[in-house]
Amino acid sequence: MVRCLVSVFAESPECICKHGDQTTDHLIYDCEILDKEREKPIAYTSREEDWPVRKCELVNKYLKQITTFANSIDFEKLK
Repeated sequence: MVRCLVSVFAESPECICKHGDQTTDHLIYDCEILDKEREKPIAYTSREEDWPVRKCELVNKYLKQITTFANSIDFEKLK
């Protein structure tokens, strides 16, 4: 989902945070540039289960929250 959009902008697979390749997993779970955007899905999902939540659970149980997270990403920051 996110990987397709990011790869349009990226000249290299490495994320500009320098802590991994710019993959869906990296953006959802690890990229420090997106820490602020990640706070809401973490807070919401942590009411029911521990973060990190598996991607299949994000889609099956928390689609609204992960969609809001994806839509909140400023892709200009990831160029």
